[in-house]
Amino acid sequence: MRFSFEIGRAKAAVEPTTQKKGKRMSGNVNLPNPDRVSMQMDSLRQAVENARDVNNPVYADLYNIYKNSMTDSQVRSQYDVAVNKLQASPFKITRNEADDDELTKLFERPWFSKFIQILFDAELWGYTLTEFGQIDENGEFVDCRIFPRWNVYPFNRNIIINADDTSGIPYEGKTKQFFLLEIGETSDIGLLELISREIIWKAFARRDWSELSEKWGKPHLIIKTDAEGDELTARETAARNFGNNAYIITDTDDEVDTLESKASGAGHLIFEKNIRLIDEQIAKLMNGQTGTSEEKAYVGSAEVHERVLNDYHASRLRRYGNYINYQLIPFLIHHGYPLQPGDEIRFTELDPKEGEVNNNPEDPKSDESRKAEARLRKKKLLALSPGEVLEQWLKRFFDDPNAGIDPEIWQLNFEQLLSGLNKAGIKFADSYQYAELASELRSNAATFAAFKNHDEQLNLRDLLVDEKGEPVSWSAFKKAAKPLTEQYNVNWLKTEFKQAEANAQMAVKWAGFEENADLYPNLEYRHSGNPDGRREHMRLDGLVLPINDKRWGRIYPPNGWGCACDVTQTDKPVHEPKAAKGFEPDKGFDNNTGADKKLFSDSNGYQSNVDKTTGKTITKEADKLLKQYLKEDGK
Repeated sequence: MRFSFEIGRAKAAVEPTTQKKGKRMSGNVNLPNPDRVSMQMDSLRQAVENARDVNNPVYADLYNIYKNSMTDSQVRSQYDVAVNKLQASPFKITRNEADDDELTKLFERPWFSKFIQILFDAELWGYTLTEFGQIDENGEFVDCRIFPRWNVYPFNRNIIINADDTSGIPYEGKTKQFFLLEIGETSDIGLLELISREIIWKAFARRDWSELSEKWGKPHLIIKTDAEGDELTARETAARNFGNNAYIITDTDDEVDTLESKASGAGHLIFEKNIRLIDEQIAKLMNGQTGTSEEKAYVGSAEVHERVLNDYHASRLRRYGNYINYQLIPFLIHHGYPLQPGDEIRFTELDPKEGEVNNNPEDPKSDESRKAEARLRKKKLLALSPGEVLEQWLKRFFDDPNAGIDPEIWQLNFEQLLSGLNKAGIKFADSYQYAELASELRSNAATFAAFKNHDEQLNLRDLLVDEKGEPVSWSAFKKAAKPLTEQYNVNWLKTEFKQAEANAQMAVKWAGFEENADLYPNLEYRHSGNPDGRREHMRLDGLVLPINDKRWGRIYPPNGWGCACDVTQTDKPVHEPKAAKGFEPDKGFDNNTGADKKLFSDSNGYQSNVDKTTGKTITKEADKLLKQYLKEDGK
């Protein structure tokens, strides 16, 4: 009864949150009382298992450990380094590729600075729900904040009233209505999983160091005496109080000496070195380097570390830029901001530096420099063996598993698919008869390559930790990941190349069918006749249907991997063999490449299981990569 009452009360409170000046959802939840957390390795492992439990995930214990880890001085120092650098990054909002000062002012507000910090918090904590506050008289948000994590159930996207509930108010599909923005995958538990391990190890080292100091920090007193009985008891009492009194009174026949540990001057070094190593690991996890936060770092070393930090920082800005462009800006448009689809943020420090590419966007040399850079990158890729290309890709992923779609691996797959289109006779020129179709197929190939890389990365992430949940070394990761990435980018890519060629050929045929539909209104399905062909597809042999029959949207060949079936235009009457009824294409082939103008169906294995929010982000990132690719090639 208690639970149903709480849910009923919560639902009654939903309606006011839809008003711009109404109460936000966070005002309806009951925050949990502070809970003590056991900073033990076993506790962390159990908390991670509980959070990743598919059937009944529980996050509270993990969040409590994370909260405690955030109090560590090194974590706070590295956190401040990253956040301060991010918040100080200059930016412009662009419209039609031109900077717009008025639009930029909309983001030069405290809430946006806080939002940048929340994006970094999401790297540490994992999936994060952001709530935007009240809207002022100018129609602008006043603030934003992280929705209380203990009251969010990511697995089924529920806001829960009490932290120990397992379901509550669903917010999937209602995020804009509730003034919420999701950051990250619901399964992501963040970088603090690895950082917390270092914190626990550091606590052990500090405790052992403390015990050593307590035991050997003061000299041990040695009294040689012949005293017995009460006199001996008096000597023991005097010795026991020696540390407080700093003196002792004994008989003239007694010998008094002190013993100091030979290790008292250096025994602590093993613990100090361990703690320093742990702090370095934390710095590497958070910012990729160690030197910039150390006052005693050598100048040359500090410069190297500064460059590494800048690389991490630039990577973050690119990721955050993608999120702002494809998630935040549409959210702001929905809530009345004077923005338009296509408006983008540009972090100006990511602009090419002098000597690389001309900084002046008005100068045509800028485009030429970018093209030259692209040609150089492509030449570099061609000079590498497939094994070297994939090893470099794995190293990039190992160093930054959250960097987004990898441009080089995307290009590797995309260009292979383009080769399939070219082999099918597709041409990318305005004079080509089916220029629009060619452009759409190319765009879909770019999207397919991006989703493929995303899917590959999901599988690679599982290899970053061993069966005990411990982070693995680069060599161990490379050994485990090599077969997987070869499967994606060698074996499967060969199959996808052949399929792209076959799909493109049938897409062009469909375009011709539509042109001649007034003369030949029907289409006839023909099996390849090859005895090694798909036996299941024999059911469709001889099927005659009108060109506008919706069934061609599912059965038009190729309708399976390696399908070599064909379709011809005919004036034969409609004919439907009984065997054809109930035919189902292979998964990912339930489309008509010509009518849909898609090289691959949206139900393909890389794309079908991706949630809508992530899917939109990947699609827009693919569009951006394609646009840049064509611009670099001068197309």
